[in-house]
Amino acid sequence: MGTDEFPTYWAGPIETASREELRRHQERKLRPLVDWIYARCRYWRDIFDEIGAQPQDVRTLEDLARLPYVNKRLYSRNMDLRPPYGDFLCYPEEEIHRQGAIVYRTTGTTGKQRWFINTHEGFELFGDQGVRNLWQAGVRPGATIMATFPMSLWGAAWGFYYASRKANMTFLPAGPPYDTRARLDIIADYRPAAIITTPSYALTLATAARDYGFDLKSCGVKTLLISGEPYPPSRRRRIEEDWGIPGGAIEFAGITEGGPMYLAGECRHQAGMHLYEDMIITEIVEVGGTRPVAAGELGELVCTTLDQRVMGTSFHYRTGDLVAYTDEPCACGRTLRRISGIQGRADDMVKIRGVNIFASAIEDVIRKVPALSDDFMLVIERRNNSDEVTVEVEPTAGVEAAQGDALRSELEERLRRLLSIRIPVRIADRGSLPRFELKARRWKDNRPKD
Repeated sequence: MGTDEFPTYWAGPIETASREELRRHQERKLRPLVDWIYARCRYWRDIFDEIGAQPQDVRTLEDLARLPYVNKRLYSRNMDLRPPYGDFLCYPEEEIHRQGAIVYRTTGTTGKQRWFINTHEGFELFGDQGVRNLWQAGVRPGATIMATFPMSLWGAAWGFYYASRKANMTFLPAGPPYDTRARLDIIADYRPAAIITTPSYALTLATAARDYGFDLKSCGVKTLLISGEPYPPSRRRRIEEDWGIPGGAIEFAGITEGGPMYLAGECRHQAGMHLYEDMIITEIVEVGGTRPVAAGELGELVCTTLDQRVMGTSFHYRTGDLVAYTDEPCACGRTLRRISGIQGRADDMVKIRGVNIFASAIEDVIRKVPALSDDFMLVIERRNNSDEVTVEVEPTAGVEAAQGDALRSELEERLRRLLSIRIPVRIADRGSLPRFELKARRWKDNRPKD
C-alpha cells in the first residue's frame, strides 16, 4: 500500500490496468511510432519497402509481430557499412547534437562494442524507467542510492542518475576509479539505502568485507538492485545472507539498444520482473523462430520501445535474452506482464552432445557444494570434431588441496544428474580465475576460430 506521503505506484493506474486496457494503450502509441520509423529511419524504410509493407499496415500487436526483426548481428553489419550509427538515426546527426546528446556504447560482452546516441530528453525517459526500478524495490525520495557501475560510455548507470533527479534521491557514483576497498569505505561513510551492482560484484564485495573485517550488515543497506547476468535462486539467497537483507536482492533488466532502456524490474515480492508495458511492447518467441511461446515456456525476448525516437535499433529488436512469462497479477497489485529472471542468452547458449548448457545452470549446481567458491569459468574446446565444456572452479578458503579429487567427483556427478552427460571439472588454485566488477564473462572459448 502507499503512504500519506508517497503513492504505491510510480506510474499510476497504468500499472494496475487490465490486459485489454494495456493493449489499447500500446496500440495507440504504436501507430504514430510506425509512421515515424518509416519516415525517419532509413534502415526500417528499406525493410518495409523490401517486403512491400506500408506504415498503415501496422496498427495492431499482431501486425507488428509479422514484421522482420533487427538483432545484434544485423545492426552490427549495418553499422560496419556506415559507421558509427549505420542507417538507424531518425534525425540528422548534427540535429541530435544540437538538441544536446549523450553518446554511449555496448559493453562488448558478446562481441565488438557498438556506438549509440540519444538526446537528454531520451535519457529522461530512461530515468523514468530507473525510477520504476527503485520504486518497486521500495526505495523512496530522500534515500541515497549508490551505483558501482561506471559513469562512462557504458549506459547502465545513467538511467539511475536521471532517476535520482526525477525522484529526489541522492545519487552516489562509486564506479571506477574506485576499487573494492574504497567502495566498502564509501558504504561505511555514506550508508546508502540501495546499491546498484551485478550479482558477481555483490558477492565480491561480501567476500572482501569478510577479508577486511568489515560488517556489511551494520552499514544501513536495505536493498541491492542487481542486473547484468543470469541470476539463479541460489545466488540470490547467498547475496541476501552475506548482506543481511532477506528479501532485499531485487533484479532488474535493461538493454543498450533501447535508447538505452530498463525493460523490467522486480517488486519486493520477488516473483518475476514487471515489464514496463506502457513504455515497451514485448513479444516472447521461440528461440531461433517466430512462434509466440506460451506462458511459462522459455523464449527469446523481443522489444519495441514506444517512446524513444532517436535510433531505430529499439524497434522490433530481438534481444537474445531468454525468459519465461506470466500474465497473472502480482501480489503487489500490478497487472503488468512478469518475466522470470533472464536465464541466459540465445547467443551464449552452448549445445554439447544435444544438451543446451547455460552458465546459470552450472552455477546453481556449484552453489550446492559448500566447499566450492563463487569463482568459476566454463572452457569450451573442440576435441575429435566435437565441442566439449570443462568447468574450472576454485575451492573456498581453508579447503585442503587433498580434498580436490573428492570435490571434482562430487561436482561431476551433480552435473551428470542435471544434464545427463558428463562435464569434466578442474579444481583451480585459489585466486587463479578472473574476478569481475561488471558483467561476469563465464565462457572462455578455446575453439579454433575457423
